Order: sequence, then structure tokens, then C-alpha cells
Amino acid sequence: MKRLSRRGFRVLMIAASVCAVATPLLAYGPLVAWSPLHPGYRELSLVRARILYPSDRTLPETYRHVDEWIAEGETFHALRVRKRITIVVCRSWSDFHRFVPWIGGDAVAGVTLATGDAIYITPKVAEKRLDDREFVRHELSHAVLSQNTSPWRSYRASQQYPWLHEGLAVWFGRQRAFVSQGEFFHRAPIVGVVKTLKDGYRAPDLRLTYIAWRDFLDYLDQLHGHDRFLAFLHAANQTPAQIDALFQSFFGVSWDEDAAGFERAVLAGTFVPRELP
Repeated sequence: MKRLSRRGFRVLMIAASVCAVATPLLAYGPLVAWSPLHPGYRELSLVRARILYPSDRTLPETYRHVDEWIAEGETFHALRVRKRITIVVCRSWSDFHRFVPWIGGDAVAGVTLATGDAIYITPKVAEKRLDDREFVRHELSHAVLSQNTSPWRSYRASQQYPWLHEGLAVWFGRQRAFVSQGEFFHRAPIVGVVKTLKDGYRAPDLRLTYIAWRDFLDYLDQLHGHDRFLAFLHAANQTPAQIDALFQSFFGVSWDEDAAGFERAVLAGTFVPRELP
């Protein structure tokens, strides 16, 4: 039998070490969304997505509509989804924290990676008996935008301009899990409509802020026209660092001016939000 050379032995040991490290990451860690290995999870394979869900549970029937929602997301954002999306319905919080170790706590219901092809739905949706459809559609909005820019730009936009990033997701998600429209109209004027828009992720009640962001985008769309709104969205998605200048360029006014106009419309009762079909 031919013996391995010293160099060959080193190569073999390196390959074995890589496999030893990669296998846990693929099967149990952050790479699970791209892995053929997913112990404890079953797979529903669709044309444009695959759903990984706990093997000891029944997947909600609504997940079978994900391909339809992706197509609707393309129409809503006027952008293409080119990469197949993996949605992981996390069995437990410990699973979620292994899959997405950079996010702690149990506050989030869903997370979309900046690559745009991996979504994690946390146990919070089941614990709070939330509507799976709302939260999957919400995350799909993030995925559509992320697939049409770089991961760094996607991350920057989500952190620095949540009024656009999250407002779109709440709008496309048709979400009612937050405050109702009536409660927004009642509470926002008390705390300040513009203040609510500006509070960001540190808002005292993020549920109210999410609806404010959603309504503000609807207001911009109605005020400036759908085509101009989409053109602004696409430009901002590509160059989030220039979003303030882009806002002025596309709409002819500053963000602060339109935010003040939105506040006046809410207080006067002249803003009427639209429902998606």
C-alpha cells in the first residue's frame, strides 16, 4: 500500500479539521439556511423558496403560499427576486440563537439576513399566536430589497433609515399585529407624529412607530405619485448613504418638510391610508 507523503498527510488533516468545524456550522449553526443538513427539521420545497420547520410539528398551511407572496413582493417593490429563499421556522429560542448568534433576547419575531436569501421566523410568532402570513410577508419585503443591493448597503439602510426599510415591510405585510389604525390616529398626535417618525428603534412603543412609518410611506406615495415613489425607493436602496439628498431630489422638498406635512394631514384627518389589494 502506498503511504501518504508528509504533505499529503497535512492536507488530509486540514481537510478533516475543516469538515469537523463546518459540519456543526452547517447543521446546527449560522450556515443552516444554506446547508443540506438540518437535523430535527423537515423541508417543504417550493419553486422559489424552501421552508425548514421542526420535524415534530405541523407546518402552518399558510407557508404553502410563499411563492405567491414572493411574486406579490416583486410587484409591490417593482424589483426582481433572483435567489431562492430559505425560511427557517425555528423550533426554539436556543435554535434561533445558534442560527443567528449576533441577535440576543426574545424581542424579534423574524429576521432576514442582508444576503436576502435567508429568513428566520422565531418562536415568538407561535408563542403570541401571531399571524404567520403577516410576519413572513414582512420579512419577504426585506429580502426583496436586500437581493437588489449589496449586503452592506442593505444592513446600513435597515439600521439608519428604518422608516423606509420597516415601513415598507409593515405595509407589504398588511400587518395588524401592532396598534390599529384608529389607535395610531388617537395616540400619535398626543406624542407627536413627527417625533414618532424620528424615534427609530429606541421608540417607547415600537408598535406605534411601525404604523407611523407605514402610513408615512403611504402618504408619500399618494402625495408624489407611485412612479416617483418607486424611483426614490430604488435609488435609496442602491445608495442609502445619500438618502436625504435623494429625498430632496425626487420629491422637491426635504424629509422634514414632508414629515411636517404628514403630521398636519393626520391632525386634520385628511390622510386616508390605503389597504393593499
